[in-house]
Amino acid sequence: MPLCSAVLYLSIKKLKGANLEISKDNHPLNAISPEFKDIDIITPEEGKMALLDPGVWHRVSDYESGFRVAMILNFWDKPLYNP
Repeated sequence: MPLCSAVLYLSIKKLKGANLEISKDNHPLNAISPEFKDIDIITPEEGKMALLDPGVWHRVSDYESGFRVAMILNFWDKPLYNP
């Protein structure tokens, strides 16, 4: 697992839905179609970043309309490539 993951919101235009939902219990009721009992909701904002601890269960809520560009980053403590 990475040390942490980051979601950087680069561009948001009239976005409705597509919020980042993070499980507070850190496990889903059903792993195939994750449903969480208790969640934190992060509404995407241009120029903002969300950091996630390793192994945190999360999902994106239903998209309704608008536009979003996000960059996902994973930070590791070892090289992923060793020639």
